[in-house]
Parts: sequence; C-alpha cells; structure tokens
Amino acid sequence: VKQKNQITSAITSLNPQGAWTRNQETPDNYLQGIASGVTVTRRSGTPNIGSTLFMRGMSSLYASNKPLFVVDGMIYENTDFGGSIINNFYSNPLSLIDIKDIDNITVIRDGSSLYGTKGANGVIMITTAKAKELATRIDVGVYTGVNFAPKNIPVMNASQYRPYLSDML
Repeated sequence: VKQKNQITSAITSLNPQGAWTRNQETPDNYLQGIASGVTVTRRSGTPNIGSTLFMRGMSSLYASNKPLFVVDGMIYENTDFGGSIINNFYSNPLSLIDIKDIDNITVIRDGSSLYGTKGANGVIMITTAKAKELATRIDVGVYTGVNFAPKNIPVMNASQYRPYLSDML
C-alpha cells in the first residue's frame, strides 16, 4: 500500500471538526457541496437514509459505480444487502458512523494505485477520532425530517365524464 504522498491523482482532505456547524447526519451527506468532483444525491428527506455518491460518473452498466470507503485503514462495505417491506427504503451502513466522531475525510479521485480495481471509482478514506480525554462528555444534537406523499389529482369517473363530453361536443 502506498503512502498518501505517493499518490498521483487528485486528493481532497476535509476536517469536519465535530460538524456542529452543518446539520448533516451521515458522512456521505456531509460531502455534499464540500468535496469538489463528488456528486452527492440525497435519497430522500428521511434521516439517516444517506446519499448516492459518484466521483467519476457512470462508468459501468452492470457493476457498481460507488466509490470505495476505507474507515481507519479497513475496507468498509457500503452496500445495501437487503430489501425492506417499505418501498424505496435503503439501509445506509455509513449511518453507523457518527459524523462528530470523524477526524478526517480524504477523497481520492483515482484510487486504483492504492486499492487496484476496487478503487477505480475513487476512494473515500475516513479516519475516526481517538479519545482525547478520559472523562465522559455527552453532546446532543437533534434533527428531524418530514416526507409528504403527493395528493391525488381529482379526476372524473365514467359516469361524470359522459355528460361532460356530450356538453363539449
């Protein structure tokens, strides 16, 4: 494995610093609008549902176009492994990492020099913070999201449409 100073592709390094200034609940949502070259599309307004990330566009029709996530030097599987009884619900494995526990996020555009073909769509390296104090400290942040179903458009049934059509003709 090469060191960061031996990488030949573009690198962006971000320091969330606790991320209290932005109301982002997952690491993939935090990258929206901050890391250049990363396309972040939120799935919905539901909390912790995450985002879809693309760094080098759509390069494959059958394989995944997601970047590789590496958390503290270990490859982190960011795949939704199962369906849900709720339509269009995704389980986001990155929601298990609190954004306030992240020390550094490094975005590598072409990580194939580090991780081979797994890193060809880009690599997002996450370094979590280590405990600086021995005392327990509790921080609280509260947020919520709301989804509304669109209202049905009022349409005529057959018994209402027949007189309407005869009046129009």
